[in-house]
Amino acid sequence: MKRYASATKTRERRALNHRAFTETVDAYVTLKSRSTISAVDASQEVGGSVNLAKPSALDFFCDVDNQVSIVVKGDMLQVFIERFIVGNELALTLEQANYFEQRIGQLFVSRGIWPTQKYFKVMRQKNNE
Repeated sequence: MKRYASATKTRERRALNHRAFTETVDAYVTLKSRSTISAVDASQEVGGSVNLAKPSALDFFCDVDNQVSIVVKGDMLQVFIERFIVGNELALTLEQANYFEQRIGQLFVSRGIWPTQKYFKVMRQKNNE
């Protein structure tokens, strides 16, 4: 019975990591396709975000890129991009794709990047001073 419970937990964890990876990368690709780069005249006074603690799309891109760079090293980065960003399923073997999904998905969960809805939602905390 104990072995069955352990196998079930492993399957649930793997499913969670896969879901975290897939949903986060989908959000990344969607936001990248909607993003535009614009220049800002730093000499002009401009208003900033109302809530400075709320992460922006740029923060999200940086956080995702940082987690990917922990797992994907060297020349594999271009292959990773080809597979998961461009969508060429032949770029990686199934075993390689599963490895990346599990490791990076686990990082997305542990770092609070997934679920992305929660990532972009900021809870205000009272200062108890």
